[in-house]
Amino acid sequence: MAKEKRTFTTGTRLTKDEFNLLSDAAANAGVSLSEWIRQTTLRAARPPKAVTPKKQIADVLLEEVMYIQEMLSHSIPVLSSGKPATKEQFQAFFAAFRNHKYDAAKDVIQASLRRK
Repeated sequence: MAKEKRTFTTGTRLTKDEFNLLSDAAANAGVSLSEWIRQTTLRAARPPKAVTPKKQIADVLLEEVMYIQEMLSHSIPVLSSGKPATKEQFQAFFAAFRNHKYDAAKDVIQASLRRK
């Protein structure tokens, strides 16, 4: 199937700093400035992709991993201190971690996206 020919154009005025910013972004992406602008604009204009069941499962698993990580990072020092910890203390720890695990997973995802 033949690729549809692009026949429409658009333009915009930029300051020198804006132009340099976009040019640098295009160079870092390894594409021409016009291609970078086209890709970026179309990506922003399209509706977000639907969350797939596979993505939902990955999100839940990441939340649980973050829960376990936080649980261990806060529980091990308490246990290794030699001081007795009460059942209530641990229940409070676990309840706090359960409430925080979604935000912790979201932070990990956002940090990962910023690195890309």
